[in-house]
Amino acid sequence: MRALTRKPTISRAASLAAAAFLAGCLSSVDETAGVDEFPNSIYARVNGYLEEGRKSGRINPVSGIADSLLGGTAFEVGASGTQTLPAIAGAAAGAAGNRALRGLAKSAADSACDGPVVAIDSTLERPAGTVVHSVSICWDEKALDGVPGNETVVSAGTVTTFTGGRVESASFADADGDGLLTPAAGRDSRAELRTSIAEGGIVEKTVIVLGPGPDGDFGTEADNLIYAAAWTRTEGGDTLAGAAYADADSDGVVIDNGKESLVDLDFYRKGPAEDRPDALWTRARMRMLVRFQVEAKLVSRLRFEAALEGGGKEIGEILGRGGEEDFDMADTVLARFTSVSAPYAAADTGGPADTAVTEITMTLGEDFDSKKDDNVYAIDIRATRQSGEEKVAVFRFLSAEPIPSGRAPRAGDVYMDIGYADGTRLEAEGTLSPDGMDLIIRGRDGKRLRAAWDGQGNGRRLERLP
Repeated sequence: MRALTRKPTISRAASLAAAAFLAGCLSSVDETAGVDEFPNSIYARVNGYLEEGRKSGRINPVSGIADSLLGGTAFEVGASGTQTLPAIAGAAAGAAGNRALRGLAKSAADSACDGPVVAIDSTLERPAGTVVHSVSICWDEKALDGVPGNETVVSAGTVTTFTGGRVESASFADADGDGLLTPAAGRDSRAELRTSIAEGGIVEKTVIVLGPGPDGDFGTEADNLIYAAAWTRTEGGDTLAGAAYADADSDGVVIDNGKESLVDLDFYRKGPAEDRPDALWTRARMRMLVRFQVEAKLVSRLRFEAALEGGGKEIGEILGRGGEEDFDMADTVLARFTSVSAPYAAADTGGPADTAVTEITMTLGEDFDSKKDDNVYAIDIRATRQSGEEKVAVFRFLSAEPIPSGRAPRAGDVYMDIGYADGTRLEAEGTLSPDGMDLIIRGRDGKRLRAAWDGQGNGRRLERLP
């Protein structure tokens, strides 16, 4: 992610990759099959659980959203917003009768505007469509002194209508209550930027409230302030997606371009996600550290969730090593994935839904977006089921070496425990190495055996133990 800047644009927000959740279903182990089949099913189960560690490579569900919503080309305030002023000056003699003179006439001692407000529209016809620029200024001595760029601007905007029906618009207006867009010396000046794209019944809007910073100039971005920022995509009265940014370091602004800013992002999307085709909606919340024109690599909170067809849900989050909401990327963290099935009807079991929780102990490296510097150290899984013979399954893997994110484990200690409805248990414990897997298995009847497989999964040892 790149640092958030003052320059906002409307673009199609990056899709919310809210997948990377645990599949969550317990599979059955048929111990009534032959002795060769039984340990092989255990091997398959352990391998399946080990695969859960690969999901650490898909824990960033909002990559690129910050850039797409608050980056790119700006609708400028300043000289570019007052380029129509020479035309106004040329009509000075007849200003009182000019059709552009609207009945706004704001005039107050503290407004830095001692004349009426003049609104000028200019229209450009282009092959792709029509562009209408508009600017409203205070018609006073500053508008007539011939000095470019010193006029008092009340509002400014542009609307582009394309031949295919697409309409893009951007506008600046006062947001501090003095009725003027031009910053006033000694005041906490603020402006509201609104941009929108309407096409095919879909409307995307961005609303940002920003300030010029200590130098009082919107044109110099390095010290500009963003007080609020939000984006929506709607169709009729239906919200298809939205994002909102909030102040997370209690300094009174969402983003201060002059320093590092801690920002909270809340992103929502209706309908299927790329990796979650059965999602009704997905949502991600994250806290990140950003700075003007510097790539943002540090994240300190992350939680994403999805509601699924049929009533299930999935939650993914990164937590501190002790399970706390805030985490430090320089420290070990827990990536927790929770899958909850649809609740069972009272006529069935009357109990709660099946659940499965996977916790991956890992490090995130220095760049949150990049998985190249992430490593996994342990996998811990607990699953519960309301129906069927299996009720509880526990799996733990402690790696003997760091596992690059998304890669398969190579070596470490393995433990699995499955509990059944009749009170019996099946346990397996042993080691994984590049040469294969070696397990001591205690069956539901209490008997033990040792089973080993080579690196390709071929059985190489099977013996009963006392």
